[in-house]
Amino acid sequence: MAQALGITHDNHLAKILSYIRYAWNGKNTTIITQDEVKEWRNKLKNRATP
Repeated sequence: MAQALGITHDNHLAKILSYIRYAWNGKNTTIITQDEVKEWRNKLKNRATP
């Protein structure tokens, strides 16, 4: 989905997801890292459905 939105860099997606997590959950949330995004992209790269 991120690629469909034009988000192709893992660090951009990590920043966006971290912002959303912070906005919804408050100050006690962890930051999503570029490495975590890369890990999830690799896990889901062969997924056929959203």
